[in-house]
Amino acid sequence: MVNLYTVLGVPDNATQKEIGEAHMRLTQRPDGLTDGRLRDKRLLDEAYERLTTTQKKKNYDQRIKENEQGYQRAEEAGAPRVNERAVAEVAAAAAADRRDKEESLWEETRRNALGR
Repeated sequence: MVNLYTVLGVPDNATQKEIGEAHMRLTQRPDGLTDGRLRDKRLLDEAYERLTTTQKKKNYDQRIKENEQGYQRAEEAGAPRVNERAVAEVAAAAAADRRDKEESLWEETRRNALGR
């Protein structure tokens, strides 16, 4: 599970104001997004919506706590810990690759339709 606090670059105890400011900063400036593309805006918007809605934030924080407890039990059993940031970066890169392929296919289809 991607840590939405990490997505916005705020601490786990961030206030709604801090969350809102981080969301604004990251979505208003394309260079504030991962590799300057707006493809991450959907994830940023989801993080903002979940973390600024009281009940959703409470549910999310509970899930994070349960996941952390699960990680601790797994580590005690000898399992390696998952790097959430790395997982998020890989997921974002995969989404970008899919989008790039879709755009290429669309452009190729358009060129073929126009006979170029």
